[in-house]
Amino acid sequence: MGITMLANSGRSIYSMYRGLITPPQAKRKETFTEAVARLGVSERDIKDQAYYYKMTSSIYGLFFIFGLIYNAVLWMKGTTAAGIMGSSYCFLIGAFFFRESFWYMQIKKRKLGMSVTEWFRFMTGRL
Repeated sequence: MGITMLANSGRSIYSMYRGLITPPQAKRKETFTEAVARLGVSERDIKDQAYYYKMTSSIYGLFFIFGLIYNAVLWMKGTTAAGIMGSSYCFLIGAFFFRESFWYMQIKKRKLGMSVTEWFRFMTGRL
């Protein structure tokens, strides 16, 4: 029983690891217009969702900036453990900011499947 449990746990850990590092493949390739038609979403719903993503990404962006400033203070004061914890907070909030702003960009531009490069250009006003 011990060897079986150990083997199952090892397989489970490996499958979780593979799930984390392997991005899921899209099941459909469709345009924004096709997705709107398939989902039956109204123009008002799209505007409401765009507003939601804009507001949440703004809030996350603000918390991210404050977190970076506070984290810099922690590192300068020499509290390494607190700096490491602050860095993990910044990575988490930064990921939330990226997710929400990326979805906002796709709705704003009405294009699905955009890249990170396009996101950088969108955030700097060049897209």
